[in-house]
Amino acid sequence: MIGVSFANGGYMVVANAFIFSLVPTGVIILVSKMKGASPTTMIMAGIAVMYIFNACTSLIKMYANPDALSSLFQWTVGSLDGTRWEDVMVMMPFVIVGIIAIQLLSRQLNVLMPGDESAKMLGVDADKLRMITIILIALISATVVSFTGLIGFI
Repeated sequence: MIGVSFANGGYMVVANAFIFSLVPTGVIILVSKMKGASPTTMIMAGIAVMYIFNACTSLIKMYANPDALSSLFQWTVGSLDGTRWEDVMVMMPFVIVGIIAIQLLSRQLNVLMPGDESAKMLGVDADKLRMITIILIALISATVVSFTGLIGFI
């Protein structure tokens, strides 16, 4: 909509989405580090960042070309209607790799359940694991959202 892209093409859509998904992810991580990286802090930082980016999206809509506004609206609502099998083939490697990586980290993630102190006693670096997991989730969600739009549960 605003013409900012690092490259064009099939897999580059995913690369652009991932690179730009790192902006709010980085802000959330930065706020969490400043206030202590508790899950509650990260959730609240995520909600605040969401409202900031929703405001930016509304600003873009105000100045958008009327023809492009309809496609922007369709993307913000989210739909599987325009997704083709070729898009699924582009998404699949990123999503599968991300899911496998999270599965490989699942035991360490389970150690985080009782809290960071318990995880540290068991030899798990909670902050590092949390950041790796957030980046993996950013990759998976950016991949899917870049083709389907902002479906609420994603």
